[in-house]
Amino acid sequence: MPGIPDVLYFLPQQLERNDCKVPIDKGHIAEMENQLDDKWDGLNVYQEYFHYIMDNENLPFPKNTDDAFSLFKKLIFIANQ
Repeated sequence: MPGIPDVLYFLPQQLERNDCKVPIDKGHIAEMENQLDDKWDGLNVYQEYFHYIMDNENLPFPKNTDDAFSLFKKLIFIANQ
């Protein structure tokens, strides 16, 4: 769907779309925040793993987006071996 996400969210009628926002209970928001906090620790395991691989493979930290994409491909390749 074309358009800027803010426009789609705040002014869906301009793009002839439906407003799908629904009110959310603050209790549900707090529950989701707690679950995200619990799961965030699990994401650090992946970060630690990839830092470990970078150290062992002598891979430098990227200096630009091209380096980052190249590093990403190398890390994924290593992870899938």
